[in-house]
Order: sequence, then structure tokens, then C-alpha cells
Amino acid sequence: MRRHLPGLAVLAAALLTSGCVSMSYRPQSTPFVKIVQIDGMQKFRVGDTDYSGGLAGGLDGAVKDVPEALAHADDAESDALTGLVLTIIGAVLVGLGTAGLSASAAESDIYGSDSGTFSAVFMVGGLATSIAAMFELSSATAHQIDAINIYNDTMWLRLMDGQPGAAPGLPPLAPLDPGTADPEP
Repeated sequence: MRRHLPGLAVLAAALLTSGCVSMSYRPQSTPFVKIVQIDGMQKFRVGDTDYSGGLAGGLDGAVKDVPEALAHADDAESDALTGLVLTIIGAVLVGLGTAGLSASAAESDIYGSDSGTFSAVFMVGGLATSIAAMFELSSATAHQIDAINIYNDTMWLRLMDGQPGAAPGLPPLAPLDPGTADPEP
């Protein structure tokens, strides 16, 4: 037993101190949109300002300075909402179809004589609606990425040209040393 004491002491110390370590990373403040996670929620960060993520529509606030990016952000929000509604409708239709087929299989006549046909139509309609929802949600993600890329590319070009508004809310950046700077965003 005594030969295991040092190992047990190290294990106990590791377990007792493992919760004491806290790590936090905050990206450097830049005029570019970054996707960050704060308290388990996705957010968009521009400079030192955080915008909500998801269906709340925070991306349109983050990219409001670039009209083309704003259009993609609005499309992303619209597609995400449409996808959510279609997902719910599809789930309800599949549920109704499953319930109807179960009742029909138990020889229950709650839908009339064609209950099996109606139930199958509900299930097929629900599956088709769910597939349409997947396409809408995929389109929402693509528009979200497009909005971020267009905004970041525009900000990069404005910074390189020294245009005003290139870094909203941030102090002007120091000129880059051409020998150490990467010319691509």
C-alpha cells in the first residue's frame, strides 16, 4: 500500500487542481468579422463589439457598413427562418403520418376508409418538407459565410487603400512594413 501513496498523491493533486485553471482567449481587435463563442453562444465580433448570432440577426449589424455583405446577411437570416419553419412543418407531417399508419395498422378507422393512403401522403409530404428545410438551412449557412467574406475582403481593401471607414470604431492602423506583411487577406 505504501508504494502506491506517491502515485495516489499525484492523482489527488491533479484532480483537486484541475478545476483551478482558467483560460480565456480574446482575438486581437480588428475591423474584420470573426465568429466567436461566448458562454456557449455563437457571436460575431467586429473590433470590440459583439453581435448576436443565429436567428437573432446579429450578422446584419456586424456587416452593415458593406451593402453587398448586408444583402447576404439578410438572405441568411431569411433562409434560416424559412428552414426552421419547414423543419417544424415536416416534423408535424411525419408525426401525423406515423400516427395514422399506426392506427391503420391496428385496424382503427379514425381517418376513414383511406386512412393508410392519407397517412402515407402525410409522411411523404413531411419528408419532402424536411428535405426542403435542409436546402434552406444549407443556403443560410452559405449566405452567412458569403456575408462575412465579402465584408472582410472589403475592409481589407479599404485598409490597404487607406480609405476612411475601413476600421469603424478602431484607431487607425500603423502602416505595414512591406517586407513582413502578407499582401493577401
